[in-house]
Amino acid sequence: MESNFAFLARSEPLARLGADAERFLWEEPDLALFRLRQFAEAFTSHVFAARTGGPAPQMATLADQIRDLYDLGHITITVWGKLRTLKDRGNDAVHPGGASGAATTNQFRKDAEACLRTAHELGFWLHSDLPGGGSSPPEFRLPPKPPGKDSSASRIARVEMDLEAARELADERGRLDEAELRIDRVRTRLSSGGFTKNLDAFASGLLQLKCDSVSISIDNHRGRVKPALDREAFQERCRSLVATGDDAVWAAVSEFGNRLAVGELNAYRFKEAEDWCSTLVKAREARNTAGSVLVGQVEIQDWHLGAVLGTRGQARCFLAHLEGDSTWLGFGLEDFARAEDAFVDSSDKQRQRVYQMHAHLERIRLGDSNELPADLELRKWLEEHAAGVARKLSNGDAVPSEVHADLFVIDVVLKAADLLNDPAPSWARPLAAVLARELVDSEPLDHPYEHLCGRLSLLLGSDCPTALQEALLVTAGQGSDRQGLVPLIAKAFVLERAFRENGEMTGAELDDFMAARPAALTEAWNTHGLDHRFAKLCEEGSLGPLRIMPFNYA
Repeated sequence: MESNFAFLARSEPLARLGADAERFLWEEPDLALFRLRQFAEAFTSHVFAARTGGPAPQMATLADQIRDLYDLGHITITVWGKLRTLKDRGNDAVHPGGASGAATTNQFRKDAEACLRTAHELGFWLHSDLPGGGSSPPEFRLPPKPPGKDSSASRIARVEMDLEAARELADERGRLDEAELRIDRVRTRLSSGGFTKNLDAFASGLLQLKCDSVSISIDNHRGRVKPALDREAFQERCRSLVATGDDAVWAAVSEFGNRLAVGELNAYRFKEAEDWCSTLVKAREARNTAGSVLVGQVEIQDWHLGAVLGTRGQARCFLAHLEGDSTWLGFGLEDFARAEDAFVDSSDKQRQRVYQMHAHLERIRLGDSNELPADLELRKWLEEHAAGVARKLSNGDAVPSEVHADLFVIDVVLKAADLLNDPAPSWARPLAAVLARELVDSEPLDHPYEHLCGRLSLLLGSDCPTALQEALLVTAGQGSDRQGLVPLIAKAFVLERAFRENGEMTGAELDDFMAARPAALTEAWNTHGLDHRFAKLCEEGSLGPLRIMPFNYA
């Protein structure tokens, strides 16, 4: 029997995902539901491309993307409901025992059968409503029971589902233990000869790469400092996979490399992070040497390339401080501009503009400039956006976790006010009160809250809630065993606040701070003679070398 989704052959990967779901229906219905959730994701991307000319917002959740399509009038309320059904039932399969409770195999099968019909109806809508449609597809027919399992396809799908679950759990931050259990289960499967015997080396290698990406992400979320990885092995991995020219492979390789680079930032290995990203950018450019789309010559919209360029820009801004050389800031600004061109979604572009403002402010801090560039409209927009987010938080219309990306905008506005001697924004005090109420407990602050609390502490002085200062102390190492830049940055804000209050920095405080620096950072600062400069900045009331770019732990 031909697949019910064969009529979508021109709309890959919809036809393949639908056929996979049919194949898994009888024996492994949870995998069928997982594939149908992926069908909903691919469907949403197709509609975005057809209606807007660009991809779906990468930073948004599937629920957000579906809602955006409806709000923009690109889908009907009926289509919205069907997509939500595929998403919700797929979530039940990926996270059994979650909000909807544990489900039995029989329940999964009933849900999968209903969702197959729903996906077929969505395919018909896509086929008939969007440009390029054609004749009506055949009537839906329940697929017959297969003679046996497709072991390689089901095994790959099972691993992909566990990886997806681990990635989602890691993004929730508070469920990292569960995410690690998922990853351990995947690693056990991938190391089993019985599991891999029906998989070719390429498929096995790609699954291992995706597993490593999520594992690194979990370590980054925890602030763990991993040992330096083998650069040659990484380059070979890039060459062997990117050489295929497959966009899905490029996405997997770039995701792995980008998360690895963020981990290097967390370990203070800034040049290594810059090198990893440069390797990825060169690999991306090499893929296009025979075509008309060349990075750096014309605009290319590639979310993964934009993410890598954004990370490299941050690494280069760290290097500007490490070496006391603002030339790196110029390179960083070029990366942020190229990253903005690579993105389509406005929120992704916004983050790169925020990074550009950070880099301009760091240029001022290093003495290379006395004022911001002429793009005052950008600063005005940032201030208005930050004020809007702060009002939402203060009014209880949102919780901090819902506006995580927007907090980077608030951070740069507070940084500009402090560096340029502007008065604290009117929303700073209400925001501090909200953060004190929502975030402060016995746990250390997560990124970017250590930046926000630190800057509010400096700007508001005695008007800043005591609870925020106590949270900075916990994050700085008193009762926290977290590694990485976050506790060190918190310590920098604590010391600077003390300096502004007392008018001096005692030798003991400075010695304590110096002793807290990891060996890798100490060695680099000594190499460039920054110890004296650092002490001088302390005396002047600014701990500049650590109050630097925000970065993601993703």
